[in-house]
Amino acid sequence: MITRSRSTAAVLASLLALTGCTSTSDSAGTGSSPATPASTGPVTVTSCQRTITLDGSPQRIFAVFHPAIELAHALGAGDRLVGTAFLDNQILPEYAAAQATVPYNDDYPSKERLYSLTPDFVLSAFNDAFTPDVLGSQDDLAAQNINSYVFGEWCPAAEAGEGNPLQLKEATFETTYTDITQVGTLLGAPDRAADIVARMKAVVDDTRTRVRGADTSVTVAVGTLRDDGTISVQGGSGITQEIIEIAGGTNAYADIATRQASVSVEDFVRRNPNVIVLAPCCGKDMTVADGQKEIDKYTAAPALADVTAVRDKRFVVVPFPGLFSGIRNADTAAQIAKALHPDRF
Repeated sequence: MITRSRSTAAVLASLLALTGCTSTSDSAGTGSSPATPASTGPVTVTSCQRTITLDGSPQRIFAVFHPAIELAHALGAGDRLVGTAFLDNQILPEYAAAQATVPYNDDYPSKERLYSLTPDFVLSAFNDAFTPDVLGSQDDLAAQNINSYVFGEWCPAAEAGEGNPLQLKEATFETTYTDITQVGTLLGAPDRAADIVARMKAVVDDTRTRVRGADTSVTVAVGTLRDDGTISVQGGSGITQEIIEIAGGTNAYADIATRQASVSVEDFVRRNPNVIVLAPCCGKDMTVADGQKEIDKYTAAPALADVTAVRDKRFVVVPFPGLFSGIRNADTAAQIAKALHPDRF
């Protein structure tokens, strides 16, 4: 599992080529200028089996987790943010100035702090925000006249109950497009949402065209080497699966039904990935150089010395939020594709 440690921090630089290592920052959204909310009257969307009806566009938004924060800015709602929490890396440069004026928490605010900001809408990229001991369930917030929306990648499974953060959920780029479109509708910015989706689709189409006919047998492991000797990897049910497919690769752990899993070094050696994707996390000031620390851990591990990716130093450092449903997904797929098939770019 890619874990969230709040003790480290990031700057996502523009495309940076290291020896055997690729890293980049995404420029995924539209400009940061505020959008005048469309005056469309009541709007209704359905998300995670919840029907959300708003009489007008939210004016006081609290955004939780990096993909939600960037989406709010991309939709031109940065001037309506009353608070934010949990940036994974440095925010995209085009939103940095606007984000600097918004109250920020490294962790969840208390319920009392949240209520003191008088939000009328909470936008979260992960469903563990909506648990009784965190911000409260979505029903709890509704009782306080606070509407809410959680990204579809993290809709709780029916058997898991509201708020379970690691249930099984298939997620694809269509999941992301739906979220962008629906949040755009709720925030009164449908045209901006359509522009973001159109740009992402264009990047995906271009990437697929470039890698068409390439050797897709190259295996990719998205994983973090832990201090306890296990490796956290991305399985086959999250959006990372489709990112790797678009990039023209094969997920070495596609057969694992869960989004994330912890595997042994022995299993990692047996699967012998050709490329390792790293996504350093978490903190609003993390630098791409933090990815080098993870590379060093792999190359210093004797047990991994014969893994093809380690031996050949084929590491790709991507922005952490690019691996979870949000506006960076298309650019992340393109970055990985360029690393897997450089002759196609």
